[in-house]
Amino acid sequence: MRNGHSRYLQEVSPRDVLHELIEIFTRKDWLNKKFRIKYQNKAYWISCNEESFFAYQINENCGRGPGVPGWPVCIIRKDYIYDESGIPDLTSTKLSLHDWLNILANQNFELI
Repeated sequence: MRNGHSRYLQEVSPRDVLHELIEIFTRKDWLNKKFRIKYQNKAYWISCNEESFFAYQINENCGRGPGVPGWPVCIIRKDYIYDESGIPDLTSTKLSLHDWLNILANQNFELI
């Protein structure tokens, strides 16, 4: 089952993507840990274990706007991929699965 950004997701299997994320998190000693990060002035919770990866955008204006206190923006399981980049929204720049892989592999974020 796949939702969200279909162009990139059609080219990959959920199992392969999760394996790649597990390798990144293992190399950096992040596996089975939960982190709060900031990327492009937005706050996220990220976590990865042997079963799944998730990125959850934190609504810093709790009570105002979508998703209180936040919402999932990327979920990867062995049989499932979701990223919100395929959902139309003209007011924001949403990150694709490919973006998340690059951000995490290159550690292009700030721990908060």
